[in-house]
Amino acid sequence: MAGGSISADPLLNFFSGRTAMLKKEVAVEKKEFFMRLLENMFSLDHFIDRLKIPADYVKGFEYYAVENEKFTVILNSKNKTSTEFLLGELAVKYKEMIAGENK
Repeated sequence: MAGGSISADPLLNFFSGRTAMLKKEVAVEKKEFFMRLLENMFSLDHFIDRLKIPADYVKGFEYYAVENEKFTVILNSKNKTSTEFLLGELAVKYKEMIAGENK
């Protein structure tokens, strides 16, 4: 295939499922990045005292928050005021959700 050869690797990766696996790994790495960013921006006490998230649920709330695409965009902007505002809205929804589970 002189002049116009292409690698078979992308095609082989597609059929082997490697491409899908790599996309999932990238998504996980992004979520881990957002978790670290959130944890560096706000202390555990902030979640418990200010947002009134029960201590046992803080990590779950952090995962819940980074699943929200709108939140991750704002978090990534590193605008603490906007991040805190949306975090407050998400905290209200999350507390309603866990209250429903505990009934």
